Amino acid sequence: MGVLQRSGFTTTHIPLLRRLKQSTTFWLLGSMLLVNLANYGVASVLGRGLGPAAYAQINVIMTLFGLATLGSSFFQIQAARASLSPNNHAKLRQLRQIAWVVGAFNALLCAGLAGFWSSLFGTSSTPLLLLGVGLICYYPLGVERGIMQSQAAFGWLAGNLLLETMIRLAGAISVLKLGLGVTAVSTVFVGSLLAAWSLSYAKPAIAENVGSTNQFQPLTPIGLRMLGQGFILNSDLLLVTLWFSQHIAGQYAALGLIGRLGFFVSSTVATLGFAKLVRADQSRHQQQQAFWQSVAMILGIGIIFSLTCWAMPQLLIKGLFGSAYLPIAGVLWRYAAIASGYAVVNFLVSYQAAQQRQTGVWLTLGAGIGQVALLIVAHQTINHVLNVQALVMLGLLATVCLSEWMERTKNRA
Repeated sequence: MGVLQRSGFTTTHIPLLRRLKQSTTFWLLGSMLLVNLANYGVASVLGRGLGPAAYAQINVIMTLFGLATLGSSFFQIQAARASLSPNNHAKLRQLRQIAWVVGAFNALLCAGLAGFWSSLFGTSSTPLLLLGVGLICYYPLGVERGIMQSQAAFGWLAGNLLLETMIRLAGAISVLKLGLGVTAVSTVFVGSLLAAWSLSYAKPAIAENVGSTNQFQPLTPIGLRMLGQGFILNSDLLLVTLWFSQHIAGQYAALGLIGRLGFFVSSTVATLGFAKLVRADQSRHQQQQAFWQSVAMILGIGIIFSLTCWAMPQLLIKGLFGSAYLPIAGVLWRYAAIASGYAVVNFLVSYQAAQQRQTGVWLTLGAGIGQVALLIVAHQTINHVLNVQALVMLGLLATVCLSEWMERTKNRA
């Protein structure tokens, strides 16, 4: 088991810690980008090898896992902040216990209601049971990664993320070569989580009195923002599985994966601008410049990717998933444009939250719940599903931009 240890940590090390963080930012972001691309590789390999119907089943597991990722990220943020607070060992011990309880509850939820979930989503119960097993350690894994993050152990953190993803990619390729199915793929997912957790234990440093700079903000807004984002980015995938045939649901899953590629790329790249934006040592002019540079970067990536999806949808779909998914080619650009709009919203809400403004958080949560409600009403065709998402995205983007404009107008007054 890998052990991360930082003994003798004191407040005098904080400037060094900041320099270390800055020097490794590009390398860490490059690793995160590689992780996202590898996850796309897993989905592409599975989609081409399994076909739309079977891919719809495994997409249910991947979507539920994506929702669980939000929970693990929440624990990671909590652990990163708790690591730098007084009495951090006791706080982290308690946080680990809570993470194990949440993981066990998830496992019981999957196992106890496996029959219900399988009949609801049209998949076998075994993959859901396996997912429950993996989630037991997934939330504690978030705690360990948060400790690594707090200590600027970006090499350990990136390596752990890459280990999880590469095991999944290699396993997916092996499963298809052996002619196995959805259950084997779920086993690979569980194996990747267990391997990442077993090599993740991080021993927290002893944090001395670090003053008010380490008093972390309340995490309820962060959890609400993640919940809203989870509704927005995942509800359509699960709901389409309920209402359409597995073949169409599998094609839609491929549509969602390709369409969100621009979202994940722009969000990862914009992290560079965001890190510069929230630095306290910058002047107001520099912060404003960084803000508009970040917005322009996200918009540029989104527009270019959406136009690419409009100009060559068949090439993208055949290259990533194969000819069986070509029926969704005509609406690929629409999904890409919707996801690009959400990328802008995500940046603006993150920026507002960093300034202790929670309006965007509540707007995101309301939009996520509203999207689910509207989809329940209007889901007769895939076009209806996309129309609902476009309407929700435009409404959310407009209201978040309006709240930002009102805040800037108030500050100038």
